[in-house]
Amino acid sequence: MERILTPSYQLSGNDFSCEFSYLLEDGKKCVAKELIEVIDEENQLVRFKIIDGDLLKEFKSFTLTVHVLPRGELTGVKWISEFEKIDESVPYPTKLIDFCIAVTKDIETHHLNEAKTEAAKTE
Repeated sequence: MERILTPSYQLSGNDFSCEFSYLLEDGKKCVAKELIEVIDEENQLVRFKIIDGDLLKEFKSFTLTVHVLPRGELTGVKWISEFEKIDESVPYPTKLIDFCIAVTKDIETHHLNEAKTEAAKTE
């Protein structure tokens, strides 16, 4: 399932942003524009700040950090979401968390398939 649709990237000075549509697990189509605040290659960490889109209808601010954690032959991924709800009636963003988990699984599947393809070439 394609989860991220029609990405559009913009570079303005030192600011790098991405605008895209995405599908939640329930099939709802949403839009977001994010500013990439941090790319830390040494620590394998990227932080995105949502600056426009559906999330800001319910949240005053929303930031996502993805951190890749090598553990020997295994690799873990930690997602950190920081947000401020517009008011207390707004539910926690569990659908977005489910989306992040699904994207992580998609990336894992892609990398496993690449590894299998590379291994087959060397046989």
